Amino acid sequence: MKQFIQRLHLEQLPLKLRHFLLGKSFTSAHGGIQIFTILSWLLFLTRTDAYYIVYFLIGVGGLFCRRVVTTSVSDRQMIFFRSERRTVRIASLFSIAVMCANYPLFENHLTAETTDSLFIRWFDTLEATVRLVVIFLGGLYTLYFILRWLTRKAVPFVWSSRNYDSKPTTLFLVTFALFAAVDASILFLCFYPGILTPDSMEQIEQIMSGHYSNHHPFYHTQLIGLCMETGKLFFKNINQQVAVYSLFSILLTSFAFAYTTTTLYRLHISMKIVTGVMLAYLLLPYHIFHSFTMWKDIPFSAFVLIFTVSVFRLIENVGSSRHLTVGLILLSTFGICLFRSNGLFAFVITFLVFACFYGKQHPKICLTLVGILLLSWVLKHPVLHVLHISQPDTIESLSVPAQQIARVVAQCDDLTENQKNLIAKVADIEKIPRDYKAYISDPIKENVRTKGNQAYLTAHKWEYIRLYVTLGLSHPKQYFEAWVEQTKGYWNAGYDYTLWWIQVSPNDLGIKNRISSDALYEVCRAYSSRFQKIGWLQPFVSIGLHTWFVLLTAYIGHQKKDRLTVFLTVPVIAIICSLLIATPVFSEFRYAYSLFCCLPFLAVIAFRRSTATERGAK
Repeated sequence: MKQFIQRLHLEQLPLKLRHFLLGKSFTSAHGGIQIFTILSWLLFLTRTDAYYIVYFLIGVGGLFCRRVVTTSVSDRQMIFFRSERRTVRIASLFSIAVMCANYPLFENHLTAETTDSLFIRWFDTLEATVRLVVIFLGGLYTLYFILRWLTRKAVPFVWSSRNYDSKPTTLFLVTFALFAAVDASILFLCFYPGILTPDSMEQIEQIMSGHYSNHHPFYHTQLIGLCMETGKLFFKNINQQVAVYSLFSILLTSFAFAYTTTTLYRLHISMKIVTGVMLAYLLLPYHIFHSFTMWKDIPFSAFVLIFTVSVFRLIENVGSSRHLTVGLILLSTFGICLFRSNGLFAFVITFLVFACFYGKQHPKICLTLVGILLLSWVLKHPVLHVLHISQPDTIESLSVPAQQIARVVAQCDDLTENQKNLIAKVADIEKIPRDYKAYISDPIKENVRTKGNQAYLTAHKWEYIRLYVTLGLSHPKQYFEAWVEQTKGYWNAGYDYTLWWIQVSPNDLGIKNRISSDALYEVCRAYSSRFQKIGWLQPFVSIGLHTWFVLLTAYIGHQKKDRLTVFLTVPVIAIICSLLIATPVFSEFRYAYSLFCCLPFLAVIAFRRSTATERGAK
């Protein structure tokens, strides 16, 4: 241990700095191993293609938490206690996830071929194994100490109660007007008539032609059409009609954010916390730009937030109007189920957990939610069938399996003739190596669509299921890598990928961006770009980091025996899980936008003075 300290020159550090970084008993052998593995973990991850700042903050947080919670040898060795098994398992899963997301950093060491002697090969294997163990332990210790700190410091914490002079209704109106005014001002001065992507243009073309598809949710397309038809009553210009939808979107998100802020205000916690949440919704760029972007994900995320807050108000009896709360739950449920293809799946999971937690206390709510689920399914399938609205094609929901098979085809040449023939029936197998992009499934899906034989895939689905399974059993490495590359943006540290649009997609419909204030427009463009270019701002847009935060919130709720907090994390966790099995893009921010909407609320209510907290205090 002394040699380890001398090699790192730790003895030369000032005494106070040594104590801050390592704790007073840093000379302990076990403590030295912990510190060494965490520092090795941080050093190893400097070559990652993810946001390194996220790992750095977590690693520093682990070192700090270790210093706080380890005051004796027994504290440092608690990881071996039986009572710590659950915490160790969670920390192990985190460490394994980070290692999986960064598997290319291990590949050269694990797969390198050498013609050297047997001794050298054994030595290389041993070195690679030690490296794996050290990196695994580094991630494990990092999160383990963070979880122990949360258990010791954060779990017992509750917000102190405050008295306010203003009425909640007044705060709601003020914050709603503030959100709407800021977003509308930026819309009309810089991004009029709104931000429109190629998806937006496709939906508008459907409205104008009358030929609809459920590839983009039909009911969201109808909402756009309703807003544009309303605009036609007053305006003849298509830009003005599009602006009506943009205003509606601003009003919806402003309502969701004001509703959330007012709910926190009703808990009588510190006004600084309430103001901080309000400013996050007001100033973070994704809330600003998404508020007037014509994407289905925006109203969907607003409905997820409204549902989460409304269920909280219902269970905790917050607010004076129970009927309004129940009405918002039902309305937001429809929005969740109808406005995204994975919404119905996510809400089924949410409902099952709600029924387990609160079925006996709220049987009428459960029955009503069952009715909404059934009605949503009818609206999405039988009704659209009667209206001759085509559903998304078969390959659209098979992004992850298609990517896994494509990776095998692109990297391996050991497929049997029968396997090649089956793939060739539905795709141009010769073009798959060229088309395959690890981070996005669109080129492979387009390959299948160009082949034009998806009916054969549907008619022989059991043969293709058998093909998928057999290829996976014979090529597990390619399947694993394809899944990681296709999903890692949602559960790792964050990646440099498109976050939001700030323009109108080129089109022949006459929709054009009009800028009234060049100075403000340049400020907005510069502000939006900073969150990818400046390291310390990257955590604000890291999907994976926010996923970890939501899981930590659920952990805190579990430790507090607060099942409401645990349940309220379920909708966004279910949405993320749905992406892990069907996402077409590895790190699409808008797919996880509901996560960013809900996290501020979840992080605050986890520390409220709830009934469960009061029982624990007694």
